[in-house]
Amino acid sequence: MLIECTKRLADAMKIQLKTVENTEYEPFYDWHANMFTFDRRKAVILMNNATRYCIVLYGLKEEHFCNPC
Repeated sequence: MLIECTKRLADAMKIQLKTVENTEYEPFYDWHANMFTFDRRKAVILMNNATRYCIVLYGLKEEHFCNPC
């Protein structure tokens, strides 16, 4: 599964962005993610590039953005 995230989300999660070379993979597993603020609460939206199916994670706090790895 490939999840492309925006710089704003990567900064919130404190991760380094890497470029991915064009490899053969099924487009059904290609997603992109963005962080936004709604009603003074942080939220993340994930969207599948092939089907345009969206998942919204609303009301996230700072501890939800930690990277356990």
